[in-house]
Amino acid sequence: MKRDNQKTKPSNDWDMDDLRKLPINAVRVLSVFIEKNEETLDSPELQEALEKRGISGKKFGATMAVFSKYKKEALLRPILNLGRGNRWLISEKYLSLIKDFIAEVRPYLDKK
Repeated sequence: MKRDNQKTKPSNDWDMDDLRKLPINAVRVLSVFIEKNEETLDSPELQEALEKRGISGKKFGATMAVFSKYKKEALLRPILNLGRGNRWLISEKYLSLIKDFIAEVRPYLDKK
């Protein structure tokens, strides 16, 4: 039995509400994986796709760093260092949730 003054431990799992709190550029990164229907992408592939949406250079690095700030399971993580970039893996556990979320917000992703 939990006491009222005890804090409940936050869940490490992602849900739709958590995804809605992501910055728009992080959502754009996730959308690239969904659009390309790939579970892994290299940094150059991501950069090329995101440049069309106004995310390049230092802005790309800052956008990718957002994924490491959450104390939840990783939605996206580097799996291989390739010299000037990484190979990124999207979480298979959350793939269907991410697909549903991207479908919901798709009309807003191309706006700058």
